[in-house]
Amino acid sequence: DFRNQSMKSTVITFMFVLDGSVDIDINLEQFQLTKEMSCMFFPGEVVEFKRVSDDFEARLLKLDNVMISSAIVRMELRVLEALHSHRVSNLRGSQVVNTMQLRYITNIVDNLDIIYRNASGVYRNEQALCQVRCLLCFVADMIDRYGDESGNSKYNRLQDHFRSFMNLISKHYKESREVSYYAEMMSLTPKYLNYICNTVAKCTCKSFIDKYIIVQLKNELLKTSKTIQEIAYEYNFANQSFLGCYFKKYTGMSPRKFRNEGTL
Repeated sequence: DFRNQSMKSTVITFMFVLDGSVDIDINLEQFQLTKEMSCMFFPGEVVEFKRVSDDFEARLLKLDNVMISSAIVRMELRVLEALHSHRVSNLRGSQVVNTMQLRYITNIVDNLDIIYRNASGVYRNEQALCQVRCLLCFVADMIDRYGDESGNSKYNRLQDHFRSFMNLISKHYKESREVSYYAEMMSLTPKYLNYICNTVAKCTCKSFIDKYIIVQLKNELLKTSKTIQEIAYEYNFANQSFLGCYFKKYTGMSPRKFRNEGTL
């Protein structure tokens, strides 16, 4: 049951929607997925399932870094670029192609399940790699065909900048909460970075950074045994008191009370 679930992805995950719809936030970026759409979650990303229809059905495929690294050896660079730049893909074509696409995807996932259930298989890893390579190329091909037909190159450039901004936050959120820190890393002015966030995500850079960090802190408090002082040190707060003030400003309660409540 995906309803009201929040998770921090530890591996690369493909989700293929077979039926129904779901609203999700990935690092606070909002997406709506419907039938015949696919989505990717990358390690370290926080995924929140906001709304799930009663008829929602999806297949999830989780691939660790070893599997991905082995599968993409000598794979064309454009395939990797396509996967990274379009995490959400609409697999719609003609109705005939839709059926074939979904059958192909589910067959690969089923094949991988069969392969890994056969624990004594001598060539199990080789078989799995072949299936994963086929899947990556298939999804990249669908992106090439149906991925982005808007033609708005200016907006697309802003989206690329915003993705870069999100990637930097996901890597450095424990180091800094300042807009200038990320703007400098992107060789942009803070003002222009704010313009990008307002255009693409309808929020300021600072509010996005703070929301992202709060989500991470919530996960730390509920899903780890770290002390609040340890978390404060890890997230570059001067002390536990500064962390408490920061957390209460955005949640209305102290870190300790939030941990005791035991719910997101």
